[in-house]
Amino acid sequence: MRSITTWLVLLSIIALLGLLAYLNFAPGASVDMASYNKVRTEADAFFEKGDFQAAASAYNRALQYKPGDRYAESKLEEIGEKSSNTFMRFYGGSGNEQANASIATEDGGYLIAGTVSYKNDPKRGLADMLLMKLDEFGQPEWERVYGGKGFDAAFDMIKSPKGGYWVVGTNCSQDNGSGSPSCQGWLLKVDENGRKTNEKFYLLKGSDREKFAKALNSYSDEFYVLSMSTYESGEAQSNLYFFDEKGDSLRRASFGDLLYDNEPAGMVLNENTELTVVLNGLLKKAAKSNDKFDAAKHRKYNVRVVRLTEEWNQTYNRVMVSSNNITKVSDVAESKKETNVFVGFGVNGEGLGMQSWMFSLNKKGDVLWNNYMGEAGTDALYSLTPSKKSFAASGVVNGGALWLLNFDDRGKVLWEERHGTEWGKGTVGYGLQIMNTPDGGLFTVGKQVSGNQDQFLVMRTDAKGQLKGK
Repeated sequence: MRSITTWLVLLSIIALLGLLAYLNFAPGASVDMASYNKVRTEADAFFEKGDFQAAASAYNRALQYKPGDRYAESKLEEIGEKSSNTFMRFYGGSGNEQANASIATEDGGYLIAGTVSYKNDPKRGLADMLLMKLDEFGQPEWERVYGGKGFDAAFDMIKSPKGGYWVVGTNCSQDNGSGSPSCQGWLLKVDENGRKTNEKFYLLKGSDREKFAKALNSYSDEFYVLSMSTYESGEAQSNLYFFDEKGDSLRRASFGDLLYDNEPAGMVLNENTELTVVLNGLLKKAAKSNDKFDAAKHRKYNVRVVRLTEEWNQTYNRVMVSSNNITKVSDVAESKKETNVFVGFGVNGEGLGMQSWMFSLNKKGDVLWNNYMGEAGTDALYSLTPSKKSFAASGVVNGGALWLLNFDDRGKVLWEERHGTEWGKGTVGYGLQIMNTPDGGLFTVGKQVSGNQDQFLVMRTDAKGQLKGK
């Protein structure tokens, strides 16, 4: 009798777990059903009226009350396909402008970070950091420049939990104490209107140039920055910093296993606070792992991937060596299966030009798949963002058109879209950073090159990379 009772209890527990899974939340999950139902009703009303911006905002709030809700997620995907708010715009003056990073703002607009260089203007520096605020339709609201007489640029940006934004880059206009400027890692904190609220400079002892290249929020008020230090000898190393909300360094680790052009490519943090760091460069020695390294076969540029625990111990340290003369990773993302997906490009010396490159590693560093794509022109992927079931990437294809690509976690291409012209027709579009919009679309920034003129490029598409009315 006790045995039957035990089995009945177990079956009841299994049934309850099945019901919880069906209702789309797990035991212990925080679900405020009263607030969820209220916000969902508001969202449905906005959706029926065709006010997709308000509906998207409400469905996102519903997900805060009921994380992972399938209904809200499906409506956001539908909004992304229905929304008519798509555009492709270019901004620039007499100089050269390039957008490197973007963030969706709370008012439905976008903040863009990049650089502007000046031509034949003795009153200006070589280049300045540039921030531009756009409304939800891509129209400029304000822009600000920061810098001095040297080369100053923004390469990435994150939203601060304390309000405002941290912008990371390099500043070559500050005196290093010797009476001459040096290039230092630059942390710039601005408020919602671009007003400077904090500023920090970093330069490792012995180096003469520091470039803060990538920034990443942690699960607290602190944040990560990936940088490159360069020395007079030409050697370089990558550094991982951990900063508090005031911009003060709490911790640093260096990766010196590459020799020249030790270039930070990207990093991603998973739910277990494991960090994956990607570097490009000329190999100096093999990783301390099972990697086999043949100096006679290694090419000019290769890729190193390092996975770190929460305590910054290395889970693996892997070198990706290919048959190409140059292979570079541009970005990395984490899938829901705890695998990493990477995008970049490869160049060989056999007349085939540059091809886009995608590959995936599991949590042990083993290769799951490895794909090259491209035509006879110049093809590259520069940025990557995960969605519910796939990944969207941006870059350039056939040496001219801005390229949007969507693929699953096995590397199978689901769709692709091309925007712009082809090689030899005068204009080239580069998608340098891509992100998901709150209403399910895609937002891409980069540059358009026409002759000797570069301009900010910003593009907002639907969930399938399309411009309405194209």
